[in-house]
Amino acid sequence: MNIVNVALNFIKKHPFTTSTLTILLLSPLVLYFCKFNHGLSSDYNKWSAFGSYIGGVYGPILTLLSLGVLIWTLFQMRSSQNQDKEHFQIQLDEQRKLLDEQQKQKNIDDIITLTNMIRVALENNPLVNDVKLFYKKHLSDINHICMSVKPDNIQAVWNISHKIMKQDKYFDSEVHILGEILERIILLGDTELQKRAKIIIKGLIPQQQRFLFKSYAHVQQPKATIHLEKWSDFCHPPKDFKNYVEWFGKK
Repeated sequence: MNIVNVALNFIKKHPFTTSTLTILLLSPLVLYFCKFNHGLSSDYNKWSAFGSYIGGVYGPILTLLSLGVLIWTLFQMRSSQNQDKEHFQIQLDEQRKLLDEQQKQKNIDDIITLTNMIRVALENNPLVNDVKLFYKKHLSDINHICMSVKPDNIQAVWNISHKIMKQDKYFDSEVHILGEILERIILLGDTELQKRAKIIIKGLIPQQQRFLFKSYAHVQQPKATIHLEKWSDFCHPPKDFKNYVEWFGKK
């Protein structure tokens, strides 16, 4: 807003004050002409005296007005700069927020991609043609060993599962990828984002596979095991584990 608009707005909003100031400004001229009005003079000295009078009366007023305009201009410039700075900061914050959200989504997308890579690796696993059949056979092997070992708690059954997994590199590629996923989850930092990533992983990897991966990682991929130990609900032991303890446990 320029000074003309400011002046017009002031006149509209404060007509009484404007009239009073106008009268005060014109009073010196009215008084002068009332006292010394003898028509236009040809005397140079009278014009000089009139000029001195006008300069003496209105000079300080104009100086004050000029100073006021200068101060107002500086104030407007500073106010405009502050507004621009605030606007820029708002845009910068919004841009940072947008980039942050995009980065978070990218991290989640990367985790989803890696999780899908586990599925592809499992489909091409030369040692495990059918993961469901492998799972059933694994439980059958545990059952057979429990008949002679007689475990008295769930952890003892887990240990038997671990021992069986030592026999071969059944899920080496899959658990290696899983370890990378677990590290990326930790690097997310944001607790809510970590929860979201874990929910996605549990949704994409069935419970049976998670159990097999956890058991395998314990003996073959200690790096992944470190992270899995901190993820208590990554998987739960098969219901058969409890049965093994009840059926074959030491009496």
